[in-house]
Amino acid sequence: MLNILSSAFSVTIICLDPSDNNNLETLQFIIEKMKVSVALICRVNFHDLYSSKSYLQSESWRYFPIPSSWQSDEYSAMSRSAYNLSVASAVSSFSGWEKDEFTLNLLKRSRKDTFFGIQLQGKQVAGFLNNKREGHLTDLWHLVEDLIPTLSSLDFENAVSNAKQVEWYKKAMMNLESNFKDVPIAAFGEDSALNILFIFAHIALLLAKEEEDELKEEALIKHALSIILPPVCLFSFMCLRRLPNYLC
Repeated sequence: MLNILSSAFSVTIICLDPSDNNNLETLQFIIEKMKVSVALICRVNFHDLYSSKSYLQSESWRYFPIPSSWQSDEYSAMSRSAYNLSVASAVSSFSGWEKDEFTLNLLKRSRKDTFFGIQLQGKQVAGFLNNKREGHLTDLWHLVEDLIPTLSSLDFENAVSNAKQVEWYKKAMMNLESNFKDVPIAAFGEDSALNILFIFAHIALLLAKEEEDELKEEALIKHALSIILPPVCLFSFMCLRRLPNYLC
């Protein structure tokens, strides 16, 4: 079911241009319907998409890490789900549906032939993502930079490109090609769930670009950032601190 929803939403977002008023209304309708799927995936009780209790104050953001004071419990839960689902696409013995943030303690059960496509150094976590998701995340980050021009460029594409040159990454990819070429790493629908979150964030950003009400625009950006920042930090090999006290 998640796979079908993911495919349907993907086709929709490719076909619709939010600058067209008719398409804008369609995207608004779709994101309201997607709330149900996102609420189930992240285990949150969704409030109004267009209201928020705390100010984003993104105009004051210049460098990473950015503040996390704007994140409510709802946003933190969305970030944790995006983070765990991202890790699950790189670690075959970890379920992205865990309620807790990924730690090595969650990998105590033994499993043969486990693919482990992340690197841990203290509280820093680095990982890999497939080319399709890498491209989608790049597009999402370009939208974020357009909406928050004061924030210094992360240069996500270059960061990922550089990360692919490190030794542990090369070994992980060799292992993936040799032993897991036709084996899904995320075996419990985590990939489809993460795609749905990305599409939801994508539509939120497209709507934010067209939104004239500043408070509504901020609310949409908050939803999108809560989903985008964990995998961006994870896969650009920046410091990802323990949720929810981070944002890159």
